[in-house]
Amino acid sequence: MKLFLKKLILLAAVVSVLFSSAASADYVGDNNPAPPLGVEAALERAREFNESIANKSPEELAAEYDLDLYTDILSAYGNTEPLGGRIEISEDDTWQDVMDRLFSIYETDTYRVGVGYYNTLTGEEQYVNGDKYMVSASMFKIPTNMIIADMVSSGKITMDTEIAGAPYSYHEYMTIVHSDNERWMDLINYLGGYSQFKQLQIPYLGSDPTEELGWNYQIDNYYNAKQFIHMLRTLYDDPERFPGIIECMLEANPFSDFKEYEHRYPIAQKYGYVAQNESDGAYHTYITCCGIVYTDTPFMIVMFTDNVNLAYDLLSSYAVTMVDYTNMVAEREAKKQAEAEEQKRLEEERVLQERLEEDAAAAAAAEPVEVTPRPIITGTIDQRTIGNFSLKDCLIMGWIIIAMIICFVLIFRRNMSGRINGFWAVLAIIFAGLAMLVCVVAARMGTLYSKPKGEPSEPVNSFFTALCAGNFTEAYSYLSDYESLGLENPPDSEESRLLYNALRSSYDYSFRSDAVRDRLHAVQNVSFRHLNLDAVKNDASGRITPLLKEIVETRSRSQVYDDEGNYLESVTDEVYRKALTEALNNAAKYYTSSELDIEVDYTDGKWMMSTSPELISALLGGAA
Repeated sequence: MKLFLKKLILLAAVVSVLFSSAASADYVGDNNPAPPLGVEAALERAREFNESIANKSPEELAAEYDLDLYTDILSAYGNTEPLGGRIEISEDDTWQDVMDRLFSIYETDTYRVGVGYYNTLTGEEQYVNGDKYMVSASMFKIPTNMIIADMVSSGKITMDTEIAGAPYSYHEYMTIVHSDNERWMDLINYLGGYSQFKQLQIPYLGSDPTEELGWNYQIDNYYNAKQFIHMLRTLYDDPERFPGIIECMLEANPFSDFKEYEHRYPIAQKYGYVAQNESDGAYHTYITCCGIVYTDTPFMIVMFTDNVNLAYDLLSSYAVTMVDYTNMVAEREAKKQAEAEEQKRLEEERVLQERLEEDAAAAAAAEPVEVTPRPIITGTIDQRTIGNFSLKDCLIMGWIIIAMIICFVLIFRRNMSGRINGFWAVLAIIFAGLAMLVCVVAARMGTLYSKPKGEPSEPVNSFFTALCAGNFTEAYSYLSDYESLGLENPPDSEESRLLYNALRSSYDYSFRSDAVRDRLHAVQNVSFRHLNLDAVKNDASGRITPLLKEIVETRSRSQVYDDEGNYLESVTDEVYRKALTEALNNAAKYYTSSELDIEVDYTDGKWMMSTSPELISALLGGAA
């Protein structure tokens, strides 16, 4: 049996050589077609062709291109659109959902097809019987040309290298565009025969069929959908490695196969047809096609059929359906990407807002530095309440009273004998006792009387004068309760310092009235002007979104986003700094005044002012 097959292959090779030698006489120099070199140029020509036939009737196309209306323009079925029209596809549909509807319309037995799909945008790869080996018909002229075109790009031969009396470019065009079997046999013979070709094509298939098909692999025309999707992806990813192949595929059969109903986008296709009796005794019709569809997000498709009802209509309807499906996926992905980018933008704005809050807090010195309060010695008696005395104090006062009573008794006895003057003696004892009691009470009450020097408004005026001048050390010297408020420490970041400087520059003050004084305590009303940091933050926050939008719309994606789709740090820094600078350019717009009642107390022979939450908040631009 093997010997018979070998003889049969040898006979076929001899016959093919004879035919190809005779056919080579058909080639006549420059008058013979050749593929355009350059995929972009070929795509542009295909788009122009699609535009030129748009809205033309089948009859007009047949007349214009000298074609048979039914066999060339309307395939074998006389349809002007896919059976049942275009399939409605929703955003929630999966690829399998769409294919189930397509097969249902054509009542296709799925075991009779091999189908593949690959989306270059999403990487989605789908199959029906993707591993099933089926007859590819003339689609196998694609791997044949890939072998030789690869030899051209590697420098082993050129497009002008003569094969059976004609340059390779001529054979490439004829085998792909017109599916010329004689020219294909020329290429097979050039490669060393059919068996040698089958071995040479394995690296382009993505899988090795030798083990699964055995000896049949050497003689049969079997491939599967996954192998053709792999070849199409290889062509698409590196067209320069295979010069002329995609260009020729773009010209092939402009009115049939995948292109019968789909003329919205260029399609680089290779079709196949063979009808024959098989070893199972049945007559089989194999109609196939593979192609790269150049939508805005190109995709690859392939379909094998074996005795399928309305096969040509199914092929073209598959192309139309996959265009609609791919466009839907592209819109869905664009929507997701837009939502993701919007989410990232909002997140980045939130981060910038937090950064603004932090810088504002840093500019305002955040919280004052609390230190040990300075001692305060004060007091008029009416300002103090006598609290609980210690046991020692009570005993002392008790003994003073007892001593006074004893003295009264002794004076009374002596007065009876006439030895002393009772009135003056009693009066002396009362004054002496009261003096001792006052001494005990005074030790607990502090100063009972003091005459203050100077005016209570003086330390307040000096504090705010030094503060506005930036002399914080002097300003703190007029405070009775803090040694530092942290205002003298500028923040580290450049942006924080912008706010810090703007806040300090806004300080100004005036007295609304004279101090209201009550012995050693006074209150001075001050109108203090300062920057409203919240207003500045709101202004800068409102500028972030339009500034980000402007950058996204005017710069390339690589200048805005990193590899993970996040904003580049340089972009967010630029937006943040610009938003803050623009807001501070009109800082005077956000000046405000706080009415403060500053408390002043006479302490250690001088007037000293005290801080309050209202004063601290004003000093920090309302950020406290």
